[in-house]
This record gives sequence, C-alpha cells and structure tokens, in this order.
Amino acid sequence: MGRFPLEGTAAMSRQREHREAKAVAFLRNRPSVSALEIGAAAVAGEVRARRMTWRAKEAIGLEIASRLVERGFARATRGNLFEASRQ
Repeated sequence: MGRFPLEGTAAMSRQREHREAKAVAFLRNRPSVSALEIGAAAVAGEVRARRMTWRAKEAIGLEIASRLVERGFARATRGNLFEASRQ
C-alpha cells in the first residue's frame, strides 16, 4: 500500500482528474503560473484546502504540472513557471 490509504483506488483517480481539470482551466486563463499557484487552484474548494500548507500545495502543483507537461497540455518556461501549450 502507498503513502495514502486510498492510493490506487477509483476515488484517488477521480480526485486527481478533477484537480488536473481545474489546473488546466487555470492555466488557460493566466499567461504563466508557478507550481504553488497551480496547486492552490487545483485544491481550491476542497474541504481541507484551507488547512494545507503552502509547501503541500506547491508539491501538489508540481506533480500536476509535470503530468500536464508530459501529456502536452502545458510547457515549462524560464523561472520555473508553467504556461498552457498552444494547441
């Protein structure tokens, strides 16, 4: 079993997809954003979002951003920022 009790289940998959969808929508509305901003946008509206530290949000944002870069939805720019790819 992984770090999280629900890791690998359908619940975690749905949460990940929902967070990625919110991150993509956020990226399309802003010219360039940091991993912290992506993480904050991804967890916005969740019950525990206000209790999360900025480091946790940044870690979530970096994980989501790297996944979006791999899938071609975003690209990394100078200064450790991310922007939506032109598709």
